[in-house]
Amino acid sequence: MMVGGLIAIKKHALGAHISVLFAFLGALAGLGRLVPQIIKGNFTLGGSSLLILLMTVICLFYTVMAIRSFKAARKAQA
Repeated sequence: MMVGGLIAIKKHALGAHISVLFAFLGALAGLGRLVPQIIKGNFTLGGSSLLILLMTVICLFYTVMAIRSFKAARKAQA
């Protein structure tokens, strides 16, 4: 996500899209770690599971808010 931020200094739209891509991949990675634990019944809210859950929620929130911002910017251009 930092790479996207650095690119955004020169090319705003490209950098923002790269950051959102990495945030989305981070959310998928978190879900990929949490879902098997939940299915097996090994999920506990402590230690690394809590941090993975927090990362997933933050990445999903950032992705959703960025998509809403992209839609609003496109609507404002029209």
